[in-house]
Amino acid sequence: MALVIRRQSDESWRAAVERIAGKYGLAAECLEVFDDEIEDGADEGRAAWNALYEWDCLAYVPDPEDEE
Repeated sequence: MALVIRRQSDESWRAAVERIAGKYGLAAECLEVFDDEIEDGADEGRAAWNALYEWDCLAYVPDPEDEE
């Protein structure tokens, strides 16, 4: 299983964090982590993953290799 973020093609990483975390009532908390990560120099994709991971908001997706 892999932990992934799925964002819409016209969506910023920050907006994706807000949308995904908002489903769990954790938008403010995840955005705070996201902004801290950006301030520390992380790229936006990594900052989004880290923020959602910290608050357990990432989706599990089956790894195709595990199905063989």
